[in-house]
Parts: sequence; structure tokens; C-alpha cells
Amino acid sequence: MLKAALGSCVEQIADLERVIAFHEAFRAESQSAVAGWAKGAVGLLPEDSKWRRLEATMIVGALYAAWEKYIESAMAEAIDVLSRTSRFSTLDESFQKRYRRGFAHILASNEMRRFAHLSTKQMVDSYHALLADAPGSYLIPEVLVFHDGNLRMDEIVKLLAQVGIEATEKWIGDDPELNEFVQTALGGSNTLKAELKSFVDLRNDLAHGNVCAIPASEELRRYCSMIRKLTESLNKLLSRRAFDEMRKAKRTEELGTIKEVFKERTVAIIDSTARMGMMVGEEVFIYSASFFEPVEILDIQLAGAACHGVSPLGKIEVGLRMSKAKCRVGGRIERLIHQGVASGSDDQTNYGAGI
Repeated sequence: MLKAALGSCVEQIADLERVIAFHEAFRAESQSAVAGWAKGAVGLLPEDSKWRRLEATMIVGALYAAWEKYIESAMAEAIDVLSRTSRFSTLDESFQKRYRRGFAHILASNEMRRFAHLSTKQMVDSYHALLADAPGSYLIPEVLVFHDGNLRMDEIVKLLAQVGIEATEKWIGDDPELNEFVQTALGGSNTLKAELKSFVDLRNDLAHGNVCAIPASEELRRYCSMIRKLTESLNKLLSRRAFDEMRKAKRTEELGTIKEVFKERTVAIIDSTARMGMMVGEEVFIYSASFFEPVEILDIQLAGAACHGVSPLGKIEVGLRMSKAKCRVGGRIERLIHQGVASGSDDQTNYGAGI
């Protein structure tokens, strides 16, 4: 669920980390006493301090662009799921109100360059179709995703509130992988909110040539790790928002509740209630009031024997090995049962279909 934006962002971050590693290797080779492959090219570069400034400007600027693109694209993906899952009239009244406000803002601003692709006719026709719950009606992501401020934590909280997510900071604060990053990479001396602010401030200073202290390679790598972990965490939060809407529309099925966990939380014993059985290779979601994780079923055991799938047999005990160590006793395992369709239209049940 919501994989495209995250995959693109993670790939861009990996490319930036490779560039950082190359610069480190090139710098070390060029300073070596033994003539090597970098000796002949080092004369083409500016002096070391200018080189490092240019490197930081490129890396930090590109990383911020990936961060901003991720937020906008992932929110657009989540909004698209809402369009294909629910009629506008069934969405929360507060959501409808935010959409109306955003619609008015974009309509008044659509001569601006970033909204130039949205014609007044397209906007008005789309909104009229939404109000009528017409088949094929859709939400325009730009109505909810526009922002004027840099993407520090407060701006992220405001943006996600646009799609009905009210506890972003709590979600981030409770994320064990982000907490581990704060303890290991930051030594517990800085908060994630403060580190994100430092990153955005550095990006702005570099863009305007105001930086006195040039970040070292290790600091650049730390920022890459932070943005990767933040996007992974926020992707789960946005996916859960979309999943909640699908549950409300009865487009998910509960496969069972986890009663026992083994092997570092990769193996779960569940009391299965799946009406359509389950199969190896399926994407499912481990779900509770404060937790959401997409995983893949790698193995299934029934009565002590491995099998590729389980047919619907009523309430049975099934062993599942998951692709991630995320199993929690009491957690529910659910899956999508309908592929998203346009608002106002009918659809066919499609068990195991993903978004």
C-alpha cells in the first residue's frame, strides 16, 4: 500500500549515499602519497573547502527535494485511495470542510505556476461531481497538499492533518526505529524534531550561501538516514489512514488474531477466521490501535505441516512466518479484499488485491 512514493524516495537517498561515498574515496585517493587514479583529476577541482561546500549544497539540496517530493506524492497516493474507496458524502465532515477550504484557496490561486495545470473548469466540474457522489468523481490532491512553509515537523503535522491524521508527532515519537535512530545516531542529545529543523535550516543556508560550518560526510549520511527513516514511518501512518477508510467501507477482511509469537517476532500463531483462506506470498497488515505494519506471508503451517495455502475451514489455528519481525500478541492480521474503484461506482470482490 502506498509503495510508489516511498520506493522512489528511498532509491534517491541510496543514490545520494553512493555519491557521498564516492567523494570520500576520491578525496582519500587524491591525498594519497602514492600516485593513483584520482591524482590526474584533482587539479580540475576547486580547493578542498570550496569542494566540500559544493558537495554539501548538492547533497542537502537533492535530499530536501526528495523529502518534499515524497510528502507530496505519498499524500496524493493516500488521497487517491480515499477517492477510489469512499463517496465524498461518507467522508468525515471535518475532512469535507478542509477540502472545501483548500478548494477555494486553489481556485483563487490557479494562475500561480504550481497550479497552472488545474483549469477553473476542471476544478469546478470535479467538485460538482464530488458533491453529487457521481461515478468517477475524484479528489484533487493539490487541494489538500499545498504548503507554503518548509517541511519542518510543524508543517508536516499541519499537512497530514489535512487528510485527517491528528497524531503525527505521537506516531513518530512511538516509532521504535526512529527512537533507535535518535539514541544511536544522535546519542539522545537531540530530538528528531530539532534534527529535522537543523537539516531544513542547513538547506536554506546553503542555498543562499550563508553557511560558515560545512557539514562533514558523516553528517550528510546522518541526514540521509533520518529522511529515509522518517519517510518509512510516515508511509505507514498514511497507509493506515487509507486502510482505516477501507475498513470503514468494508473492503478489508480480518484473517485472525495473533495469540503466540516466536523467533524474534517473525512467526505468529493465529486463530484464523479467514472466509477465503490465505496463501504464501500475500501482503497482509498487522494492525492494532497503535500499530500498523504491512508484511508478506512467507510460510504457512497447518497441523504442523507446511502448506502453500489454507482453504476456508472455519475457525482454525494457523502458523504464519512473516517477512518482518513485527508480530505482536493481540494484533489483528487483515488484508485488502477490494481493489479501489472510483467514487459512486460498484465493484467486484477481489481478495488479496493490493493498492
